[in-house]
Amino acid sequence: MVEKKYHIVGLHCLSCVWKIESALSAKPEIKKVRVDLNRGQLTVASATELSLSDLQQSLTALGNYRLSDDSERKGNASVWWWGTGSFIFILLAFYLVQVIGMSSWTLPLEFMTNFWYFTLPLAVGFATQVFIWRSLHQLSLRRGSGVVAASGGISGGAMLACCLHNFIPLLAVIGLSGLATFFSLYQTETFIFSLAVTYGGVAYMLSRYISANRHVDKNCHS
Repeated sequence: MVEKKYHIVGLHCLSCVWKIESALSAKPEIKKVRVDLNRGQLTVASATELSLSDLQQSLTALGNYRLSDDSERKGNASVWWWGTGSFIFILLAFYLVQVIGMSSWTLPLEFMTNFWYFTLPLAVGFATQVFIWRSLHQLSLRRGSGVVAASGGISGGAMLACCLHNFIPLLAVIGLSGLATFFSLYQTETFIFSLAVTYGGVAYMLSRYISANRHVDKNCHS
């Protein structure tokens, strides 16, 4: 008896598990079938070795299921890498903007430390949007749900708004003293507005992701 494990994509619910196990178990050459929904894993035991193409053809007849290659398995890891990388990127970008505005390499570190309760949530919010965006991208690739994800531009705009008060000296020089005074007086309010826009973007992206999952679940049960 030959037993092999495969990584399978397109699983949504227990209905998928039951459908695949029932159909494959009915084939005389297959002696045992097990589908692990949590791991996305298919285990098949057969009297003789099955060809990958034949097994894939059987899955395709059941629905939008397919055996994945290494590049698809790496997709899950890439979501976390994108989220982590965007968190580091936005903190670095925020620091560099501070350097330009304050004309110092050390003062921005002190500023970001003193206002960590603003800068850290902003960075987390940006990273969360990128994480969800990448998850939506992977969802559309693997499940064929036609998901169209928005970019992280909302967070980028929020971070820009957050950083504007550090350009107060430059604004005054080019004649925008009124605007410079505004950001000087309403620094806290600017941070709060930036947080509101950022997490509004998070809520929007999350709603898109939930909607996409509901869509594929509906297709799964139809």
